[in-house]
Amino acid sequence: DSIVSVFLDLDMNYKLLLMTTPKGTAFECVKLAIDVGYRHFDGALVYFNEHEVGQAIREKIADGTVKREDIFYCGKLWNTFHPPELVRPTLEKTLKALKLDYVDLYIIELPMAFKPGNEFYPKDRDGKYIYHHTDLCATWEVSSIEFTTDNPCNSIFQMYYL
Repeated sequence: DSIVSVFLDLDMNYKLLLMTTPKGTAFECVKLAIDVGYRHFDGALVYFNEHEVGQAIREKIADGTVKREDIFYCGKLWNTFHPPELVRPTLEKTLKALKLDYVDLYIIELPMAFKPGNEFYPKDRDGKYIYHHTDLCATWEVSSIEFTTDNPCNSIFQMYYL
């Protein structure tokens, strides 16, 4: 088992490098990271390991190694969830997977939207990514209004790549 690297050609002279760890390793990695002093964790629904990361954080809180306020967790909104009505439910999905009450920062993963739906990387018949015309300002606005009144996120939603 080793780290897997995948380049996605996003049809715009832009390539995205995705690095994943073997399934089931995030739990032990995060626990070890906390033990040696790491306190900032970057995660995303699309990494498919938030449940492991959350479990490791919760165990380290339970054993007294850290308190929740010692940890800074940054989550990300994936490209298929940019329509404003999907932002809050997607954050709630992250919180449910992590089994944490809040994230410290929630950002837009990339400044382009894919077609909303069950596929994280939707493609057409020709293998081209299917983009979606979403107003990213509206995506940001929904988070800045909703998340300040009922706060599952310590920091207002930020645009990651501008």
